[in-house]
Amino acid sequence: MFEVSFEIDKPLFIRWACSPIRKRAYFSLLAGQCLGFGTSLLFLGWAIWFLQPLYLLVALLMGGYCVWRYRITPRKKAEAQFTAIKKQLLGRKWNRTLVFGTSSLELTDNGQTERFPYHRFTSLSRRKGDYILRMGKQEAIRFPKGCFVRGAEEEFCAWFSGKLPIKK
Repeated sequence: MFEVSFEIDKPLFIRWACSPIRKRAYFSLLAGQCLGFGTSLLFLGWAIWFLQPLYLLVALLMGGYCVWRYRITPRKKAEAQFTAIKKQLLGRKWNRTLVFGTSSLELTDNGQTERFPYHRFTSLSRRKGDYILRMGKQEAIRFPKGCFVRGAEEEFCAWFSGKLPIKK
């Protein structure tokens, strides 16, 4: 029916690792950034108002920490994780194939296959160039748009929505 095939390369892996699927995790990340930058702006305002270089130093340190904590650290962790996975693959490309059959989804990841019956999926959503198939609150399968090998991408959403269980 439908088949999706793509290679997980370093930019794709980092983009996926740095943009969480769960809304709560995304909100926590955004809230931390806003709180940190807001606090550094507050100290910057105090430095200007009271002419105190100590407040300016605190503002710069706080802003630098927020950039490091919320922008640089997740990317570095994702790069390290991708490097470890590539070592396990012994230099081979990381290929993933999704075959949507009549009763289940077959996910093949470098020769290892797993089946997911359609009743396990709760929703299909689209975000920033990706499709996300959710299985409850913690699990999901993500794949990029434009990687359909068999079947039309435009027909996929309507077809898969018919496979999802009816919510009560």
